[in-house]
Amino acid sequence: MASPGDRSCGARFRGRPVHPILTDFPIVMWTVSVLWDVVSLLWGGTAWALFAFWSIAAGLVMSLPTIAAGLMEYFVMPRRGPASRTAVLHMICMAGATLAFGASLFLRPAAGVSSLPSLLASLIGLVLLGAGGWLGGELVFKFGIGRKE
Repeated sequence: MASPGDRSCGARFRGRPVHPILTDFPIVMWTVSVLWDVVSLLWGGTAWALFAFWSIAAGLVMSLPTIAAGLMEYFVMPRRGPASRTAVLHMICMAGATLAFGASLFLRPAAGVSSLPSLLASLIGLVLLGAGGWLGGELVFKFGIGRKE
């Protein structure tokens, strides 16, 4: 467990926490997938639906190391207090977002086809992603998790 003055344990690269670096990939991939789905449903075109499909798939692949790095941070942080509760809520939101985007992938009739159910799953995932991202920001900027004091 980290000492009280050092909240910087967990997965590190060149002295920096790895988790925040990795979070950009799923966030960007999943966010643009919603845009591609909307464009595909409004104006048609297999290319946009394929962009959405592969953006979600890439986000899911990149979520694996992101989750692993986040868990490494979680397991070394203090277990009591508001930071711990915020971390649990962050994990619940992000797990929900991951599941929602996974569901979106499987709700598609085919890789090159967008559908309203898949878009709805992605929109739910996007809301959870935003809430989880905000909670992650709270962990860093309010509670100092992942950085030295």
